[in-house]
Amino acid sequence: MSDWSAKNPYSSNLTENFVLNGEGSRKETRHIVFDLGDSGLQYKAGDALGVIPRCPPELVEDVLASCGFSGDEEVDTHLGPCGLRQALTERYEIHRISKKWIEELGPRLSSGAADIEIRIVHRQRTSSRDGSVLIDWNGSGAEDDVPVGYVEIGSASAPAETLWAELTGDSKAMEDYIWSRDYIDGLADFGHIGFTPQQLVDGMDRLKPRLYSIASSPDFEPGMVHLTVAIVRYNHHDRDRAGLCTGFMADHCEVGETDIGVFMSPTRSFVFPRGQVDGHHHGRPGNWDCSIQGVPQQRQMEGDSGRNWLFFGDWTEEGEYLYRDEMEAWRENGLINRHDLPLVTRGPGKGLRPALDGAARRGDLELD
Repeated sequence: MSDWSAKNPYSSNLTENFVLNGEGSRKETRHIVFDLGDSGLQYKAGDALGVIPRCPPELVEDVLASCGFSGDEEVDTHLGPCGLRQALTERYEIHRISKKWIEELGPRLSSGAADIEIRIVHRQRTSSRDGSVLIDWNGSGAEDDVPVGYVEIGSASAPAETLWAELTGDSKAMEDYIWSRDYIDGLADFGHIGFTPQQLVDGMDRLKPRLYSIASSPDFEPGMVHLTVAIVRYNHHDRDRAGLCTGFMADHCEVGETDIGVFMSPTRSFVFPRGQVDGHHHGRPGNWDCSIQGVPQQRQMEGDSGRNWLFFGDWTEEGEYLYRDEMEAWRENGLINRHDLPLVTRGPGKGLRPALDGAARRGDLELD
């Protein structure tokens, strides 16, 4: 076994990175292949690959611009000192604002200065037509000494302080706020108080690796790791966004060029059945990814002949029937005994699980 880990990842490159979905699909599911080179990394069907993402460069530059920083400023981080741009790219998660970062703004939102009271002591109003004086009033400054017909239409307020108090006083409001906002949003609400480079990064969440179920057998293509990745994309507050790691792999990882830190994460909870075992399995991107290709490939390499049943459920056959050619070939050559494609009809009580439950009620859960 190798010594590569989350703290000491192996620098890998991609050999493939392409979209699997058919034309017109509303999903983006990618087949991504990592080259393990001479790393010595080993895995079994069912293990996960840890991927070290980097924050989107365009988001990093927007944060720097919002604060007026060059990115060359030095900051202290949990991994030691480095430039601010590097910290925002490789050491902190800036795609989602952190609760701690918001909480630590409190002392800086209030200056501690005494409140200032303002009273009306003079009011004059002139006509826009001829410039004649319509009102010319002088008062004493007493609270109840106001012009005739005067109506209070507002009061001085501090929106950022009010928002901060609401967030820190209501856990649900805090959760809702941080779930849909990044540091561009946070700086729009609180950036006026000013930040030093160190204050900006203090309280940010540390960048964490993401784990993806491996979608291939180690014996089928030694030295390579295949992933089936559902790319996360969404729009919040009128800005298009993407998942940190899925967006990194889809938008910023070029085949043969981009260095990507990886490591293995073994699993004991999902283990490939050994020998001539009857059973069934199913696959769907983002869920049991490894069973889409890894289990059939491993059975093929080991010559297993136990009966098995492959479920693959998704939205439509035209857009989301991933690995169609491979699955049909496995069925034709007898590698899988039964192959069902329960398609999802979107709506209450509809989907993959009800489709499987329906099969169970009909007594269909028996291998041919």
